[in-house]
Amino acid sequence: MQRVRHNRSMVANAADIVAAGAPRHLDRSARVARRDDVVTIGLGAWLIVGLFVDGWAHNTRPLLETFFTPWHAVFYSGFAAVTAWIGWLVWSHHEPGQPWAQALPRGYLPAAAAGVGGR
Repeated sequence: MQRVRHNRSMVANAADIVAAGAPRHLDRSARVARRDDVVTIGLGAWLIVGLFVDGWAHNTRPLLETFFTPWHAVFYSGFAAVTAWIGWLVWSHHEPGQPWAQALPRGYLPAAAAGVGGR
């Protein structure tokens, strides 16, 4: 019975490559500053709080069937703020000749898809 030896340096190198992510020359997505991420988190919190407040209003006020309520205003203004902010980030990172998808900051694809799909 012969033992199979694993090349530990090969395994370690492969793990390092996976942990590091895509090489810089292949990762063409835009980068944003930490403050931009903090603004995104704050606006996202506004949207989620608005969603919960609007849900609360619909659950506690059974006759509430109009669109023009303060609770809808919080929710939809949060949605508009998040959408406008991400749109601004993409617009400000876009360079001529570059595909718009590359101007989308790394990690922002789900939020951008929700913003486009929600309109």
